[in-house]
Amino acid sequence: MRNPLLAPDQAYRLSADVLFVDPQELSLEQARALNAAPGDVALTKRGSRIPSRLIDARTANLLRGFTTPSTIPERIREFCLAEQQPAASMVREIAPMLLQLIEERFLLRIDDHSSQLQPILRPEMTIGGYFTLRNVQCLDDTEVWEARSASGERWALKLARDPAHFAKRQRLQHEATILRELALPMIPRVGEPFEWENRLIVPIQWIDGERVDLALEKIRSLGVLGSAKPLLAIAQSIAHAVAQVHDAGWLHGDLHPGNLLLTADHSIALIDFEQAIRIDAAESGSRAGVAYFLAPEQARARFAGHPEPRTPASEQYAICVLLWLLLTGKYPQSFDLQRDRMLRQIADESIDRMKGLPIDFPVGIEGILRRGLQKHPADRYANLHELTAALAELGRRPPSAPQVVRSKPPELLARFCDPDSVGSRPDWLPDFNHARASLALGLAGVAYAVWRRAIHTNSASALAAADLWACHAEQAAHADRFHHPKWDLTADTVAPASIWYHQAGVAWIRSLISHSQGDTLTRDRAVQQFLDCTASPAAWDLTHGKSGILLAATYLHEFGIRSESLHQRAATLATDLQGLLADAPRIGTDPDRPYLGIAHGWSGPLVALIRWHRAHQRTWPPAIHPRLQELAACGTPQPTPHGQAIAWRRQSPCAQNRGDFQGWWCNGTSGMATLWSLAADSDRRYLPLLEQTACHIAATVPIGADLCCGAAGHAYALLQASAILDRPEWRTRAVELAHSAEQSPPPVEQTLSLFKGWLGIALLHDELQDGLTLPMPLMEAYPALPGTNTTHPAP
Repeated sequence: MRNPLLAPDQAYRLSADVLFVDPQELSLEQARALNAAPGDVALTKRGSRIPSRLIDARTANLLRGFTTPSTIPERIREFCLAEQQPAASMVREIAPMLLQLIEERFLLRIDDHSSQLQPILRPEMTIGGYFTLRNVQCLDDTEVWEARSASGERWALKLARDPAHFAKRQRLQHEATILRELALPMIPRVGEPFEWENRLIVPIQWIDGERVDLALEKIRSLGVLGSAKPLLAIAQSIAHAVAQVHDAGWLHGDLHPGNLLLTADHSIALIDFEQAIRIDAAESGSRAGVAYFLAPEQARARFAGHPEPRTPASEQYAICVLLWLLLTGKYPQSFDLQRDRMLRQIADESIDRMKGLPIDFPVGIEGILRRGLQKHPADRYANLHELTAALAELGRRPPSAPQVVRSKPPELLARFCDPDSVGSRPDWLPDFNHARASLALGLAGVAYAVWRRAIHTNSASALAAADLWACHAEQAAHADRFHHPKWDLTADTVAPASIWYHQAGVAWIRSLISHSQGDTLTRDRAVQQFLDCTASPAAWDLTHGKSGILLAATYLHEFGIRSESLHQRAATLATDLQGLLADAPRIGTDPDRPYLGIAHGWSGPLVALIRWHRAHQRTWPPAIHPRLQELAACGTPQPTPHGQAIAWRRQSPCAQNRGDFQGWWCNGTSGMATLWSLAADSDRRYLPLLEQTACHIAATVPIGADLCCGAAGHAYALLQASAILDRPEWRTRAVELAHSAEQSPPPVEQTLSLFKGWLGIALLHDELQDGLTLPMPLMEAYPALPGTNTTHPAP
């Protein structure tokens, strides 16, 4: 028989409703399912129930040719001439898809004058005692209107568009009967159906709600903290709602995100019962709606052309797919949109690992859903009440961000390095509204940690995630989210020039990320912002003042960012700090500058100056060696099991309250180890001081877990010392300290803090896992350290 597609006198054209869309621009449930290759196009149609389908760029070009009416033989001939491909093979390849597109009215005969769907009803009509307000949906077989009754109550009017579409009339009448019989609290009430111009209209109670997938996407975008509890409660409500429908003897029959609404009080409403069937009827047939929610037994039946089983077990599978999607924003499988391949995936292929959960989600959700997603119905839950109970038990567990990180430290940074897990806006919970933009305590620190991982793992996706985190930091910076009373960070104590705690740090990390991406325009703008922020620093220390700015500018230079203005700023700061070293009283005797440590004391300007001179291959200025000797003289020798050690109190001998001997990075020996490592790397005379400092760190029991004052900071100090001293035992001790840090979680609200929270601990864990030996965050140099990215020009 001759292929009807090859009729020489039948021309076709693309329907005016057809769109060629980038897959990323589709709705959530469609876009997340696409397994698109570069150049692929999604073919979709306004107002159609037919799901979007993925086509390659070549097929898309062939179909675009039907914008101008053409017979199929003519179009294929033209296309094959352009592609230099035999027409016969193209016909065999393309014929099945063209037949399907004609059936689904993507391609129309030239004499078919159908155009874009227009609603049949109009606003401000009075029909059946209802006053129409607005059209909310217009599909090829149905339209839905918001309307008001005579009493002022709002209703949804559901209309069968075609008077001759008997099957659609039956489904609407069927839905009205079911809604009246169920009468459950999470199901809308139904009014009396009526006729209008030979069309059936069913009034259904109006539900003030939002599609559940869109609503939960907003909840997830609130950030990595605080969204687990409402997400899990909604998941439980969905399972419980459908369980009640099953208890009443019915299957919904068409579960997907568009048929669930979330109200303002987080209640769930189930809508669209046209496809519902009685459980005891044991009916089979084609499952309605979106194919992504087919159970494996249904996919096998559809592939074989057999009736599809419709059972509580198959609906349980659909619910677990739905919950997976709602909790993570992704389907359990990356579906192929070619029909048979998708059916084989659902029937036979294993599901993916669960990714994209908020970090405080209780451990166990993946296992709960996986049981409901078993390939064989007998291996799933006995009923939805068991699934609901499992979700309820999980919800009774305490917030588990620390538990998640403690049991699986890579989880935290892996999620931060995944662009899909980065929220669309940095709108954190009220208890995390402080200092959320800064490098030390907030979003800029996340951007830095993810960028550092990207550089050392050569990961393009992590670099993209770092860029997103930097955008979030910039947005928070615009809102001046830097101050934090708990850490005494106020307008009186911290200025924009602070690298660690204010705007300068945000501009600094943006410069590095944009430079890594090759985005010179954004990089140069960020460098200028960095210069603007640091024009008039008042303080001289590392975390608040000139020393930190010089260190940051040196870092940019080492990483290959060249700017005459930046160089001049750094040179001026270096001159100022050299003047401080030359003119100040002997270290330990100056009551105006009593601090010794790296964050706030004398170690800071010494580190910055040594780094700057090394980066420019210059000899140290004369004042550095005497000042290092003065600082060493402020230390106190101490015997330890590891050998003779040296330790420093927080303040010098001239201070009244000197503080204890601590291993802290900010004001203790871990920070001193950074200085002696840097000094010994250039001058071996400082190796004994580094050795004795490392002995004290190894023997000290940390009082916390974080980078600033805890075990993670101790570990980084020992890693750097081990590399310079060739002492493997210091690395072993560093690993022990890292493990102890993982067992002592900081408060949940500090999860995003690089220096005070889980983020720094997770960074340490990942770098140890990768076998890297890197200095403390913000202290590394490029490209001097082995293992660093070498694609950037050396200074």
